[in-house]
Amino acid sequence: MNTPAVWTAVENGVGTISLNRPEARNALSLEMRDGLARAVVQMRDDANVHTVILTGAGGAFCSGGDIGLMMNSRQDGVAHRERMRALHQWFAELVNMEKPVIAAVDGAAFGAGLSLALAADFVL
Repeated sequence: MNTPAVWTAVENGVGTISLNRPEARNALSLEMRDGLARAVVQMRDDANVHTVILTGAGGAFCSGGDIGLMMNSRQDGVAHRERMRALHQWFAELVNMEKPVIAAVDGAAFGAGLSLALAADFVL
């Protein structure tokens, strides 16, 4: 299940989730957060996946939330709270995944990107 911003692959029991916005140093956009939510559930539910690798494309792991997109977002408090609930739900799925998760951090990991890396069982 791939979106332009999040790529997944499964090979030899290893599931890979790759953040794919190298032009923005893999800053988290709404599309990327939705893609991560789907990817985490996909890896959790796939019986062929025994280990998960979380990585970023283009020499950066994740530079955090996309501040430019956040500044342009005009959401009321209720919509913002619902977006944060959805974010926390898939993040908890990642933290509590019964399969080992390895964050392969190649380059920058700031803000939410650092939190994403630290949610893994191992950080390389």
